[in-house]
Amino acid sequence: MAFAADLDIIRAVASRDTAIAKTDPNDRARALDEMAAIARTGNRDDFLLEAMKVFALAGNGHTRLVPNPAIRVLPLRLVWAGPGLWSCHEVPRRVVAINETPVEDAFGRLRPHLAGTPARQRVVGALPLVWPGALRRLGNAAESGAITFQFADGTAQSFDADRTIPAETKYPVFETGTPDPARDPYRRETNDLCVLRLASFSNSFPGEADQRVIKSCKLLGQRALRPIVIDLRGNPGGDFLAHLGILDRIAEKDASARVTVLVDRFTFSAAVVFAALCRHRFAARIVGEDMGDAGQFHAEGGTEKLPDTGSLVRWSDGYHDWTHGVPSAETPPEIAAEMVACGALDPDIKAVTTPEDLSLGRDPALDAACHPIETPGQSA
Repeated sequence: MAFAADLDIIRAVASRDTAIAKTDPNDRARALDEMAAIARTGNRDDFLLEAMKVFALAGNGHTRLVPNPAIRVLPLRLVWAGPGLWSCHEVPRRVVAINETPVEDAFGRLRPHLAGTPARQRVVGALPLVWPGALRRLGNAAESGAITFQFADGTAQSFDADRTIPAETKYPVFETGTPDPARDPYRRETNDLCVLRLASFSNSFPGEADQRVIKSCKLLGQRALRPIVIDLRGNPGGDFLAHLGILDRIAEKDASARVTVLVDRFTFSAAVVFAALCRHRFAARIVGEDMGDAGQFHAEGGTEKLPDTGSLVRWSDGYHDWTHGVPSAETPPEIAAEMVACGALDPDIKAVTTPEDLSLGRDPALDAACHPIETPGQSA
C-alpha cells in the first residue's frame, strides 16, 4: 500500500495522543479507515488532507498533521488578520474570493481538516488556500489552469497552478502571522510605555531564554514607572517556565504596575500560559484577538517525521487547565506546580493590526494598549 510507513506512524500516534483519546471511538475508526482508503489511490496531496482530518477530530491545536515540509504551494503568502484574509505579496490586499468562490466558503470547506480552536484554524488555514492539491480536492480549483485571487479593491492576481515553491519558503512550521515570516514588524518603543516584545519563548540552545529574560529585565529597569505592555503577538510558544523571571522582575519593580498584554490568534501554547499568568499576577488587561489556544488544552508530547511524505505529526500527552487551575494526571509536575486559576482569557479590548496597517506604519493594537480600559469587550 502507498504511504504504508506513514499510515503505521499515524495510527500509533493517534492511539497515544491524549486529546484524540477523548474523541468518539467510532469517529476515530471512520476517519482512519477513510484515510487508508485515500492512501490506496496513491494521491499524495489527498492523503495528507485526509490525515489532517484525522488529527483535526481532537479539536486541539497541538494535535495535528503539519504538511508544510512536504508540499508545494503557489508563490503567495496569505495571512488571516481580524475577519479578513490578506495577501502579503508586494502591496497588502484583502482577498475576497478564490476562483470566484467567496473566501469564507473556501475556508469553510477546509474546516474539517484544520486542527484546534476557531482562532487556531485560521492560523493553519491560510496555507491550504495556496496549496493547489487542496484547492482541487475541495472543489476550489479545476484540475488544470490558473488559480485566481480576487481582492477587495477590485483587482485580481492569477497563478499557474503548476508553478509552485516549497511551502516552507513562505509558511514556516511555527507560524507567526507576520507579512514576512523572516521579519518582526512590531514596534518596540513608545514614549509613554515600557514595551516588552516577546516574539518567541524558544529555548532551543543554551542560554537562549536567559538572554531574553536578561534583556527584558534590563528594559524594565531603564523604563521604570511606566505602564508595561507585554507584546505576545505572533509568539508560537516554547518554554514559559524559563521566562518566569520576567514576571518576577515586574513584581519586584512594582507589584501594582499597570500591565497590558497584546495578543493575536498567533499567540499560542506557552505564550497563552504567559498571558494567563500576567492576568493572574497583575490583573493584566488583554488587548487584541482571541488567542490560538483556550485556557484548557493538551500539549507537550512530541513531533515525528513521516518517512513517505516528509510531513510532520504533532502529538500531545500533557494537559493544561489555566481556566480553573486544576491539573490532571496528564499534567507534567513542573507545570502543575505553577498552575493557577486565571479565568477567561478573552480580550478586554478587541483590536487588530492588519498587514495593510503595518505597510502604512500603523499599529492599532499597540495604540489601543496606550489608552486606559473603560468597558470590557469594547472594540478598537
